[in-house]
Amino acid sequence: MPWTTGIGEAFDLVPFSRHTVRRMLVAVGLSLAMAAVPSVAGASIALGVVVSANPANFTPNVASGAVHKFVQVGGTMYAGGAFSSVSTASGVSPGGTFTRSNLVAFNATTGVISSFAPSINGEVWGLASDGTSLWVGGTFTSVNGVARRGLVKFNLSTGAVDPAFNAGFTSGKVDELALVNGRLIASGTFTGRIRAVNPATGANTNYINLAITGTVADNAGPTEVYRFAVNPAGTRLVGVGNFTSVGGQTRWR
Repeated sequence: MPWTTGIGEAFDLVPFSRHTVRRMLVAVGLSLAMAAVPSVAGASIALGVVVSANPANFTPNVASGAVHKFVQVGGTMYAGGAFSSVSTASGVSPGGTFTRSNLVAFNATTGVISSFAPSINGEVWGLASDGTSLWVGGTFTSVNGVARRGLVKFNLSTGAVDPAFNAGFTSGKVDELALVNGRLIASGTFTGRIRAVNPATGANTNYINLAITGTVADNAGPTEVYRFAVNPAGTRLVGVGNFTSVGGQTRWR
């Protein structure tokens, strides 16, 4: 059954076929027995309310840099990116400017900035949580003085790096993370470009073992799975990035 991009272009997930769109999608099956995907081609999504021009006045401000990813855990919002300080919005108390190295936590209702302040020596691109732990992916090599390339796990009760988790990446970066059926899926520029690791230890489960190769242009940068999304059933993964072949089949971007 077709899956739609939301711009009027439908994709049959099985079998895969090549479509010339601005962002090519490649679907990767995550299980041998795959559930049917409901058809939503031609459907429109109705909004219950119109979002106001000024939805919130309390969100913190990043003076310079960028925010790449958000994840909410309970009443706390975590934002990762490339920044060194974050300021509370006007009227938020306690207020001020706080040193935060590429990751900040704040109250999702009031905007008050949390004391959670890990030292991360590179950009944060991916975030995932199970409610008690926070996995962070990015370009870093050290977190709180602990050697962790590209991927680290925090205990949210203590704010400390989990010493039992180490994915052992030796090169590259992590762009995206998601917890799927008891596995932590990571993608990026590291060897393999996409990997399913044990969320407790970081060990490669070898559940995903695909050759992802090629580059769309000489100046396009390294081969990379930049972003991905998984369907609610946890049976399909769709990824975008810089590649021309996946599992021996031609798949551009």
